[in-house]
Amino acid sequence: MGKSVAEAAVSAGLQLVPVSFSAIEVPDGKLNICDTDIHIHNPSESERILRSIAKDYPDMIVVDYTVPDAVNANAELYCKLGLPFVMGTTGGDRQLLNKTVQDANVYAVISPQMGKQVVAFLAAMEIMAEKFPGAFAGYKLESYP
Repeated sequence: MGKSVAEAAVSAGLQLVPVSFSAIEVPDGKLNICDTDIHIHNPSESERILRSIAKDYPDMIVVDYTVPDAVNANAELYCKLGLPFVMGTTGGDRQLLNKTVQDANVYAVISPQMGKQVVAFLAAMEIMAEKFPGAFAGYKLESYP
Protein backbone atom coordinates (compact mmCIF):
# COMPACT_ATOMS: atom_id res chain seq x y z
CA MET A 1 0.00 0.00 0.00
CA GLY A 2 2.74 2.46 0.95
CA LYS A 3 4.64 1.92 -2.30
CA SER A 4 1.47 2.46 -4.36
CA VAL A 5 0.73 5.70 -2.52
CA ALA A 6 4.32 6.89 -3.02
CA GLU A 7 4.09 6.15 -6.76
CA ALA A 8 0.76 7.99 -6.99
CA ALA A 9 2.23 10.97 -5.13
CA VAL A 10 5.16 11.19 -7.53
CA SER A 11 2.86 10.89 -10.56
CA ALA A 12 0.82 13.79 -9.11
CA GLY A 13 3.96 15.93 -8.99
CA LEU A 14 4.77 15.62 -5.28
CA GLN A 15 8.29 15.05 -3.97
CA LEU A 16 9.15 11.99 -1.90
CA VAL A 17 11.22 12.50 1.21
CA PRO A 18 13.90 9.79 0.86
CA VAL A 19 13.30 8.32 4.33
CA SER A 20 11.23 5.45 5.69
CA PHE A 21 11.15 3.55 8.97
CA SER A 22 10.91 -0.13 9.68
CA ALA A 23 8.48 -1.24 12.37
CA ILE A 24 11.16 -3.46 13.91
CA GLU A 25 14.91 -3.18 14.43
CA VAL A 26 16.53 -4.46 11.23
CA PRO A 27 19.74 -3.67 9.38
CA ASP A 28 19.36 -0.39 7.50
CA GLY A 29 18.01 -0.94 4.03
CA LYS A 30 17.15 0.89 0.88
CA LEU A 31 14.47 0.71 -1.76
CA ASN A 32 13.86 2.64 -4.92
CA ILE A 33 10.53 4.21 -5.77
CA CYS A 34 10.21 6.23 -8.98
CA ASP A 35 13.97 6.82 -9.20
CA THR A 36 14.16 7.99 -5.57
CA ASP A 37 16.36 5.98 -3.22
CA ILE A 38 14.46 5.61 0.04
CA HIS A 39 16.62 4.84 3.08
CA ILE A 40 14.92 2.56 5.62
CA HIS A 41 15.81 3.30 9.24
CA ASN A 42 15.13 1.54 12.52
CA PRO A 43 12.30 2.82 14.73
CA SER A 44 14.80 3.78 17.44
CA GLU A 45 16.09 6.48 15.05
CA SER A 46 12.67 7.92 14.20
CA GLU A 47 12.67 11.03 16.36
CA ARG A 48 16.22 12.10 15.53
CA ILE A 49 15.74 11.61 11.80
CA LEU A 50 12.28 13.19 11.67
CA ARG A 51 13.58 16.27 13.50
CA SER A 52 16.41 16.53 10.99
CA ILE A 53 14.35 16.10 7.82
CA ALA A 54 11.58 18.41 9.07
CA LYS A 55 14.12 21.24 8.72
CA ASP A 56 14.91 20.26 5.12
CA TYR A 57 11.27 19.56 4.19
CA PRO A 58 9.16 22.09 6.16
CA ASP A 59 5.99 21.25 4.20
CA MET A 60 6.38 17.51 4.74
CA ILE A 61 3.36 15.30 5.42
CA VAL A 62 4.10 11.92 6.97
CA VAL A 63 2.31 8.95 5.39
CA ASP A 64 2.22 6.00 7.78
CA TYR A 65 1.14 2.44 6.98
CA THR A 66 2.70 0.80 9.98
CA VAL A 67 1.95 -2.27 12.06
CA PRO A 68 -0.84 -2.08 14.68
CA ASP A 69 1.59 -2.13 17.62
CA ALA A 70 3.27 1.07 16.43
CA VAL A 71 0.16 3.19 15.79
CA ASN A 72 0.02 5.14 19.05
CA ALA A 73 3.76 5.64 19.49
CA ASN A 74 4.10 6.90 15.92
CA ALA A 75 1.15 9.30 16.26
CA GLU A 76 2.55 10.61 19.55
CA LEU A 77 5.88 11.28 17.85
CA TYR A 78 4.33 13.08 14.87
CA CYS A 79 2.22 15.19 17.22
CA LYS A 80 5.21 15.95 19.47
CA LEU A 81 7.12 17.21 16.43
CA GLY A 82 4.09 19.06 14.99
CA LEU A 83 4.09 17.00 11.79
CA PRO A 84 0.84 16.55 9.86
CA PHE A 85 0.25 12.92 8.96
CA VAL A 86 -1.90 10.36 7.17
CA MET A 87 -2.22 7.01 8.94
CA GLY A 88 -3.91 3.96 7.48
CA THR A 89 -3.44 1.10 9.88
CA THR A 90 -5.79 -1.13 11.81
CA GLY A 91 -5.04 -1.38 15.51
CA GLY A 92 -3.81 0.73 18.35
CA ASP A 93 -5.87 2.44 21.02
CA ARG A 94 -8.24 4.53 18.89
CA GLN A 95 -9.54 6.67 21.76
CA LEU A 96 -5.97 7.53 22.77
CA LEU A 97 -5.06 8.14 19.13
CA ASN A 98 -7.91 10.63 18.67
CA LYS A 99 -7.09 12.38 21.96
CA THR A 100 -3.39 12.61 21.07
CA VAL A 101 -4.17 14.31 17.76
CA GLN A 102 -6.83 16.63 19.19
CA ASP A 103 -4.62 17.71 22.09
CA ALA A 104 -1.69 18.41 19.77
CA ASN A 105 -3.78 20.38 17.28
CA VAL A 106 -1.98 18.64 14.39
CA TYR A 107 -3.63 17.93 11.06
CA ALA A 108 -4.16 14.20 10.60
CA VAL A 109 -6.13 11.84 8.38
CA ILE A 110 -6.62 8.54 10.18
CA SER A 111 -8.37 5.50 8.80
CA PRO A 112 -8.40 1.99 10.19
CA GLN A 113 -8.17 0.70 6.64
CA MET A 114 -7.18 2.30 3.35
CA GLY A 115 -7.13 -0.73 1.06
CA LYS A 116 -9.75 0.18 -1.55
CA GLN A 117 -11.29 -3.29 -1.64
CA VAL A 118 -11.71 -3.39 2.13
CA VAL A 119 -13.06 0.17 2.23
CA ALA A 120 -15.58 -0.75 -0.48
CA PHE A 121 -16.62 -3.85 1.48
CA LEU A 122 -17.05 -1.84 4.69
CA ALA A 123 -19.16 0.74 2.83
CA ALA A 124 -21.30 -2.05 1.35
CA MET A 125 -21.84 -3.54 4.81
CA GLU A 126 -22.89 -0.13 6.14
CA ILE A 127 -25.47 0.17 3.34
CA MET A 128 -26.68 -3.38 4.03
CA ALA A 129 -27.10 -2.57 7.73
CA GLU A 130 -29.18 0.51 6.86
CA LYS A 131 -31.32 -1.24 4.22
CA PHE A 132 -31.87 -4.47 6.13
CA PRO A 133 -31.97 -3.64 9.84
CA GLY A 134 -32.38 -6.69 12.02
CA ALA A 135 -31.62 -9.12 9.18
CA PHE A 136 -29.48 -11.17 11.51
CA ALA A 137 -31.55 -10.74 14.65
CA GLY A 138 -31.90 -13.93 16.64
CA TYR A 139 -28.56 -15.37 15.57
CA LYS A 140 -25.93 -16.14 18.13
CA LEU A 141 -22.20 -15.85 17.45
CA GLU A 142 -20.00 -18.45 19.09
CA SER A 143 -16.27 -18.91 18.86
CA TYR A 144 -14.32 -21.98 19.87
CA PRO A 145 -10.56 -22.42 20.29
